[in-house]
Order: sequence, then structure tokens, then C-alpha cells
Amino acid sequence: MNFFEAIVSGLNLEDYEDNFERHPDPDHPSNRFHDADMNGEIEWEFSYEEAVDEAIEAQHGVVWESKPTIKNKNDANIITPVYDFVTKSFKSDEDEWESKTKVFLRASKPVAKSPDYSPSQEAFRLVLALTMVRGFSAKHYSIDLSKMDVSMPEIEPVYIHHPSLKEAVHSVGDDKVQVHRLIQPIHGLKNAERLWYNHFRQVFVEKLKFKDSKTVRGIYVYAPAGESKVIALVSDDNIILCGKDDDIDKVETQLEDHFSVTKLGELRRFFGADISYNKAFGRIEIGAWRQIFSLVSKYKIKTDPKVQAPLAEDFDAKWQQQLSAPLLKADEKASITAEFKKMIAELIPIHECGRSDITYAVTKLASLEEHANQFLIDAVKRLRVYLANTADEEILLTPNDETRDKFKAYISTTFDELDKHKATIGYIVLKHGPISWRSKPIEGPELDPIEAEIQAQAMIVDELLRLNEVEHFIRTGEEYDRMRRKKVADEILSNGPDLGLTLAQRQFSERGMDSLF
Repeated sequence: MNFFEAIVSGLNLEDYEDNFERHPDPDHPSNRFHDADMNGEIEWEFSYEEAVDEAIEAQHGVVWESKPTIKNKNDANIITPVYDFVTKSFKSDEDEWESKTKVFLRASKPVAKSPDYSPSQEAFRLVLALTMVRGFSAKHYSIDLSKMDVSMPEIEPVYIHHPSLKEAVHSVGDDKVQVHRLIQPIHGLKNAERLWYNHFRQVFVEKLKFKDSKTVRGIYVYAPAGESKVIALVSDDNIILCGKDDDIDKVETQLEDHFSVTKLGELRRFFGADISYNKAFGRIEIGAWRQIFSLVSKYKIKTDPKVQAPLAEDFDAKWQQQLSAPLLKADEKASITAEFKKMIAELIPIHECGRSDITYAVTKLASLEEHANQFLIDAVKRLRVYLANTADEEILLTPNDETRDKFKAYISTTFDELDKHKATIGYIVLKHGPISWRSKPIEGPELDPIEAEIQAQAMIVDELLRLNEVEHFIRTGEEYDRMRRKKVADEILSNGPDLGLTLAQRQFSERGMDSLF
């Protein structure tokens, strides 16, 4: 469940009964102002709850939607005010009020969740690999968002102004409604996300003595003696704890002092990936079969044994013929482009969470978005059939001795058969199994095999440095210092990644990165 969706879905009028503090203290941070942004007289008794009440009145009592949108009113006498916040105060006990702030977001369009606050898919797979090697358990927990208290920090400014009388007073029947507006919403949409994840950090780092990293976000490590005993991953309302059972139980008990925790048992699904962990045999399977089955069910996709690769063998040749086809009309072009973008968006999470074999195909198709037509729509539909045929395929993590102590990387450079100025570069990195993969189209008037390989090498060197840094942190709880980072970078540059054979590169262009092995 996405934090923003969950927090907004709890927004209904039943929450606003008798538990409001109608006039927050003037020194409360919610009543801070910035002189430079004032417009008109400021009332220190301004109440956010009263402003919300006025917003409801102005909408004739319309109940807020679970995913609210801005409504355009045709009536010139009614202007619907839009607030990006609601504050709620509640009793800490039966005798006295405790003034705290909870943030509920209302936005006219979805706000993209920053990847900086959640672990990357690659970091998640590295944690799973270490969990397997050390014989750790992996347990899943859910946090009750409705009982999460995120208080406003003192340093956050809120800018409030009263519009001019003409703008501020609107007629609702025979009544006049005063509307207050914000120059800057409380926290701001992006800041609210930062506050949410900082609350987890305060618990893990300040209360439970875990360590965090400036570069490895969403992961906390308990390593009292320089070796990790418990690794925690946090994303939205999910917490994963990896460690020995006794150590996990201790952390679990401490978490229950700070959150309303639901135990979901052994880790089975996270980040859209389906996980099967056989602790006794020391192996982890990671797939995307639930996402694929959902896609198959949604579009009633039928399997076809003739479809044995993500893209047809003659895709490039047929695409070249499409370039000379008549242009689509503007409205038809817009409709097909929108459909194509939606279809690609449904495939991206599948390849990111475990299906590296479709990475090349998804990347190539996505790069052709501006030329979207029925041929490309059909190519995506064919790719869906391939997924239906191979729904139960997964990547496997095992205690592989060859990659136990170091990463092993393969790169691929594949030139377009019909345009030698275009190529696709890609890589796959192993550590007990596939950890990271990427494919990227490149082009240029002077592009040749040497230049393409240089770009591929540069891409993989950056990724190897990042993965080494992530692994060091989850193993020890320590970050790289400047000298260690330089040393590791020098080692990567001097050793270089292992290159796949020409045949494997050709297979890579047709089947995807798993074909390298």
C-alpha cells in the first residue's frame, strides 16, 4: 500500500467529530508566518480546522473523495478552495489535550514517490543474498498508518494570508463564507514524505541504535560489533527484518513500543517480487508471477508455444518498413501513444523485480514511444504472450562460490542491423545470482564498436562501485570513507568486468540478459 494513498483514503468526515483543538496556541509551529509573504492582516487565532469547515461549506457539504481532485465550479459566486492539509489533534489520555499534527495530503494529481527514501531493487536483492548466505530468517511486518503520529518539526515554515475582501468572501446561498489560503501548504507534498521516513529513522537509529547510510536509503543495520545482526528494510507501511530468530524477536518487541505492528510472517512478497526462501537448502527464488498472472487475467492473454522470445526475430526489419508508413492523424496518434505508454508502464515493474530476460525488449520498445503505432502495440501484446508462456520463470540466488567474495559482471553491445549508428548496451551483475541488470539504447554519427563498449564499461563501473558500497554497508553497518571508495573504484577499473562471448551478445539482443548464462 502506498503511503500517500493510504493516508488520503483515511480522510473522511467521521474523523472530525469532537476531538479538535479549535484554536492552536499562537506559539505552535502551525501558526508560523513569514513577513515577506504576508498579504493582508494575519489573525493569530486562525484555526486550520475552521478553514477546513469553510472549505466543506463552500462545497455544499460534499464528502471528500478517497482520491480527491480539484472540481471546477461554473457558478461564479462559488470558488472551491483547495487545501493540501488537514490537522488533527487528539487526547493522549482522558484528562488533558495533547496538541499534535498529522498530515493528510490532498493533491490535484499524484505526487511521484522519491526513490531516495526506499531501498533500490538491487539493494533488496543484496540483502536477500546475505540473508541466505548467513542462514538468517526474513520476516515481514505491516505498520498501521492510521495510528502513525508524524509531528511537525519546529523549523517548518507555514505561510498564511487572507485574500482581499472581494476575493475572500464567497456566497453560499444566503451565507457569506470567508476563505483562508496558503501560500505554501503545511510541509509541502514532498516534505511530508520526508517527515514520514524520518520518523522511521528516529525509531531505528535514535531509539533502537541501528545505523543508517547517506547513500543507501531505506535500509537500517544493527551491527554492534562491526558485523550486521539485524537488517531492516522500510518502504511505505512495510518493514522487513532479516537476522537470527532471537535477534528479530527482540527488535520486533521494541518496534511494538513505537508502532502498531501486524506480523505477516515469513517474507513472501516485497517490491512487487514474489519470493520463495528455502532456508534449509540455502536458496532464494525471486519471480514476478503474481504480477504476470494479474496481467494475464486483466487482458485475458492466451499462451502460444510459438512465442519463444520477447521480440520477434524479424522485429528490426519490420520496424524499418513501418517508418515509411503514412502518418497517423493527430487524435489517433494521441490515443495510440497513450495506450502504448500504459502498456509499457505495466511491464516495467515486472522486469525490474525479477524478469531480467525482458529488459532488452522493454527498453527497446520504450525508446520508440514517440513513434507509437499499431505495429508497436502488437509487439507489446506479443511480449505479454511471452510472459504468459514463462510466468513461472525466476532468478535464483544460491551460495555460489564463484561470486561469494566478489561481483561478476557481463556487458553486451548489440548494434542495430539496419542502422549502424544505433546500438543497445547492457549489463548484468552477479553475486550469488543476478543482482542488477540494465539495458540502454545509444546512438551517434560516430558510434562504432569501440565507442559502444567504452560507454558500456563506464555504465558498469558506476554500478559495480554502487553495489560494492551497498554490500559493505549491509554487512558491517559502516559507510565507505573517501579513501576506501577510491580504492574500490581503482580495483574495478584495473580488473574490468568479464565480457560475454559474441554469440552470447547476439542471444542477449534476442532473448535478454538471462541468455548469457
